[in-house]
Amino acid sequence: MHHKYLTKSFLYFFINLIACCLLILGLENIKNFCTGT
Repeated sequence: MHHKYLTKSFLYFFINLIACCLLILGLENIKNFCTGT
């Protein structure tokens, strides 16, 4: 039960990490799009 909770929280953390990376990449792309190309 404890191990299952640990895996679930790790998965949640991993999803948040990916979401943050995508958000940062998206902001960079928007910035590039607005400034130049």
